Amino acid sequence: MRDKPVLKAKHGDLVQLQYAPPLVDAERLNARLIGYVTGKSLILSAPTVSGTTPFLQEKQKFIVRMMCGSQVYAFESEILKYLTSPYTHVHLSYPQSIETMQVRNAQRVNTEITVSVQLSESGDSMPATMLNTSLTGALIKTDKINAKKGDTLIISAEFPFYEFKKYLRLTAVIRNVTTVAENQSFRYGVEFLDIDDDQKLILHGYVYDQLVTQLEKSS
Repeated sequence: MRDKPVLKAKHGDLVQLQYAPPLVDAERLNARLIGYVTGKSLILSAPTVSGTTPFLQEKQKFIVRMMCGSQVYAFESEILKYLTSPYTHVHLSYPQSIETMQVRNAQRVNTEITVSVQLSESGDSMPATMLNTSLTGALIKTDKINAKKGDTLIISAEFPFYEFKKYLRLTAVIRNVTTVAENQSFRYGVEFLDIDDDQKLILHGYVYDQLVTQLEKSS
């Protein structure tokens, strides 16, 4: 008999649920892993969107993505049980197969995202382009701000992934500066600071989505 795939996840790991066709345009749900039994089921906290739990029913199918350390898991699943006692939680079917991708913190993906940057909370916002990004930093191009290594930037951007856009406001420190003479612009290599769990999930999702897109193009 074929062995069940093995998850290497822990209590509290972030989980994102995407409705399976024909509901792919519905907004993604977020939850956390409570536990699982290999080959049986996964137990999640109540999935929410914008802070509320939508109506869910047994047999509802999802594409599930889990961010577990440096691993991203993706698999198909469905709701086995939706329970409200002693607290609201759901049982998902254990996956028959799992796609796994290794995401290194420093692994950068090419982007062309328009962002706004400012040198401080009270400074004016200026347009810029995010040329690439990773889970820990980015490369920013602009001809509007003349900054130096060690300066702090506030970066505001919408990150498009899974057919949605998620807004992030990130604080970053400039680690290196390059001047581009031909168009009198600057390129700033920045490191993100004090990223919370929600921001990490969005960055994980964005980087993962870009990696998958690049792999599809190269295959």
